[in-house]
Amino acid sequence: MEFIGRLSGSVFSVYGPYRDMVPAWFESGLAPTIVAVEKGAPVGFAMMGRFLEGPDQETRCELLAIAVEPRLHRRGIGEMLLRKIEKEAKSLGETRLSLHTAMDNVPAQKLFKKNHFVPLSLKKRFYPSGQDAVMMIKVI
Repeated sequence: MEFIGRLSGSVFSVYGPYRDMVPAWFESGLAPTIVAVEKGAPVGFAMMGRFLEGPDQETRCELLAIAVEPRLHRRGIGEMLLRKIEKEAKSLGETRLSLHTAMDNVPAQKLFKKNHFVPLSLKKRFYPSGQDAVMMIKVI
């Protein structure tokens, strides 16, 4: 919990109060979370949520957050976390995984595109601090 809060504050703070928000999602018990560990220490995490939407109340699975210690970027940890979240979503019967990422977060967009997520729409002022986001989706 402390790790998730610290890392969220470190990497997402420019977008809003995620140091507090992401741990609250974790504590809710409604956001399956995978933590990557290296040499006994946490180095990254990925968190997903499932939501009901539409008139038929179908579930929608979303990658809520993914973060890796900045000093460990470009070592495949993010890709491994994505694969694990996709596997978890599939095990729950989901067929699609969506996510939102900041328009200015080019490294994240590259990671998601490399892993077959496609841009779907632009969300103006999506983040609490006012930044725009792109919604991406992948059939899993």
